[in-house]
Amino acid sequence: MATETERKFLVKGDFRHLAVREISIIQAYLSRDQDKTIRLRIADNKGFLTIKSRSKTGSITKNEWEFQISLSAATEIMNLCLPGKIVKTRYLVPSGNHTFEVDVFHDKIKVL
Repeated sequence: MATETERKFLVKGDFRHLAVREISIIQAYLSRDQDKTIRLRIADNKGFLTIKSRSKTGSITKNEWEFQISLSAATEIMNLCLPGKIVKTRYLVPSGNHTFEVDVFHDKIKVL
């Protein structure tokens, strides 16, 4: 199990030329509430099933379990997800000792 502390910022201005990698992502949720989520993601032809839960009430840190699954399984499971799939491109932007993950969201789709 890993832990995640996510911080979100709104990026203004062009940053894409600084990216060292782009990842195309389609994601949807099998379950989503305040305390836990089960997410399915297809990222560059790889499937991932991720389970997240709060480590304790009111915390911004989450427990996270991520499992790589086959692309064919991910495509099949995508049809079982809640409505409102998310399509985005993730840009990896290095800065000193860190790499920022900057997501650009595209239109939602209903089916694959």
